[in-house]
Amino acid sequence: MARMKFITVDIMMLLSLGLICSIGLVDCQLPSKVCYEPSGEGLIMKVIADAPILKGCTVYVGSIFFANYRMHTQAHVNASIFPDLREITGSLVMGLVAGKYPTSLGFMFPNLRVIRGNQFFYGFTLLLYFDQQLLDMSLPSLTKIERGKVRIQNNKIMCYYNTIKWSSVMGSSYAPDRIITKTLPTNCPTCPAKCNGYCWNAQKCQISMLID
Repeated sequence: MARMKFITVDIMMLLSLGLICSIGLVDCQLPSKVCYEPSGEGLIMKVIADAPILKGCTVYVGSIFFANYRMHTQAHVNASIFPDLREITGSLVMGLVAGKYPTSLGFMFPNLRVIRGNQFFYGFTLLLYFDQQLLDMSLPSLTKIERGKVRIQNNKIMCYYNTIKWSSVMGSSYAPDRIITKTLPTNCPTCPAKCNGYCWNAQKCQISMLID
């Protein structure tokens, strides 16, 4: 009887923990899967067939380059979503990504929190250039870029690049000249009122700037 009692209590504890996790009272994460770049020169993603390399990774040790990557169909987008990825230790580069999708980086990296910048790409930790389909960055979980610079250039329809409080994301490594924006739209919408002027797009506030 005592054994049955302990088993019942254990089950109730597990059920309670599941409820607590599901409603967000505590941060319950699955075990980490650490992935490593294969060559020491960064993971270069050129075709959809490369996407499985990142699937399931929570931490990627190295840099990730999307170069001339093509997403023309919803199936391509579905193959290029990496919801488990929380951390990149190197840099993230999106260059010449084409097709109808993605219109936002948030589709690909909805839970990316940290880019450490242990490796730079010509001095940059986050580089977005000639991604003609991007409407916004929308990395709402991103709260830290530890080192390096940010460059956003020649994304002709991309807005909300200037509604991010980069000093909050970059901390002590921030300086105005470390954020470079060129050849981008100037007539862009403003943030929702609840965002206190800082947002990733028209729906998502920058987390640390949210007004309760």
